[in-house]
Amino acid sequence: MTETTQKRLCVRGFAWWRTVGLLLTMLLLLLALCACSGREHVEDGDGLNNPGSTETDGQEMKTLTEPTLSLTLTVPTAWDDIAELSACDKGTTYLGGYGIMLFHLSEKNALAAYPDGGMGSVWWLDAMSWDNFKEWRGYDALPVPEILGIAEYVLGANDEYVYLLVLPSDVQCLENDPVSKAQYEQLRADSQEVLERFLKDNGIVLNEKCPDSRVFSAEKMLQEDAARDYISYLSGSTDLASAKKGSLLHCEFPGMSALTAALPLEDAEREAVLKWANTEKVDSTTRIDHYAAIAVRQHYLVLEQFGDNAWENVSYAFEKIDPVDGALGYRIIETGESISAAEYNKILRKYWDDVAKKEGVDYYDIFLPEAEPPEKMADKRVDLIAKYSEGIPVELTTISDAQACRVNLSFNGKKTSAQGFGDFHFIIDNRTGEWKAYEGLTWAEPYPVFPIGD
Repeated sequence: MTETTQKRLCVRGFAWWRTVGLLLTMLLLLLALCACSGREHVEDGDGLNNPGSTETDGQEMKTLTEPTLSLTLTVPTAWDDIAELSACDKGTTYLGGYGIMLFHLSEKNALAAYPDGGMGSVWWLDAMSWDNFKEWRGYDALPVPEILGIAEYVLGANDEYVYLLVLPSDVQCLENDPVSKAQYEQLRADSQEVLERFLKDNGIVLNEKCPDSRVFSAEKMLQEDAARDYISYLSGSTDLASAKKGSLLHCEFPGMSALTAALPLEDAEREAVLKWANTEKVDSTTRIDHYAAIAVRQHYLVLEQFGDNAWENVSYAFEKIDPVDGALGYRIIETGESISAAEYNKILRKYWDDVAKKEGVDYYDIFLPEAEPPEKMADKRVDLIAKYSEGIPVELTTISDAQACRVNLSFNGKKTSAQGFGDFHFIIDNRTGEWKAYEGLTWAEPYPVFPIGD
């Protein structure tokens, strides 16, 4: 069963602007967090109403209340030793005054190492009035199908407010501290239940386009990381040097090479990109340069087609597809259950027998007996095949232990450019045991229009 969950990722197109943008974002967050109640430890009471501990499934919990909207947040008391949870002062704004900051969760060791807030953030929980949300993003009701900004998930809403979970643009634990890493991952894993309970306890309606609000489910996090890493890589591939620093070698295939993209580069750099992108013989000695050159051309094609800020406004949707490897097999579409060829043929035959009975015809009025030649198919009820094919309950597909997703992209809210370039996508999979980009950026180009003479 295919589920598409649209997302939005804000990334930077040019290296310099990316750096400036990140610095400005961090400055805004730091200014807002200065108004928070001193990064209170979850067991502290300054700015928080702590009515006492409860127990859920054998785990001791603690309920906190933020002061602006009087919303409750119930968290494990085990967070006392590994986290710092702050509630912002009443009315602390977010996103230039559009939203309200409610709670901020950080990993304790990373925050202690960077007390200015440069590391440790796990998430922020924010609210925004419907009027402001409509002005900001154009939505005036659920569902909201996108990730907004860098990583802002619309978890749900009530009559007055939309509730957003904001994630940092990167993992913020201490890389060389195994304790910090373990605590950071524990907080992320625990957060799934905490967020689900936050919605339930406060009567907030779930955003169905954020399925079950499973932002922190293990598989979803891995898929998100793979997609965001690759998009961030392409957004920063402004020249060969930048492209060689990225994660391009995680792609088994680099995707399409943009033949039409303008390259606003110095002459020598442009010539190098064209040379390596057009390399016919790609081996272990040329692969890095070839992949990097293709990434640079892909970067500038997107800007050419969708505008200079295209990489700052990327939306994406996960679409589950058949694995890229494996063997052909049969399965029931509704349940995904694998079946034998004999079972497949039996179910398929029963389906078409039922169709024939419903339409008052015979099975062989629709399909050819084995003895009839193919040209006789023109005499059959092919209209019924077209009418009922979508309801076939079984399928021939690729069977594999691995999974794959097609990541469909749009830029500035558009899937197709004014010039007719569209269907931009890449593929991620977990054949190697971790989710990575398998096939790089690919798209459909318009058919060339040739002048017709008199």
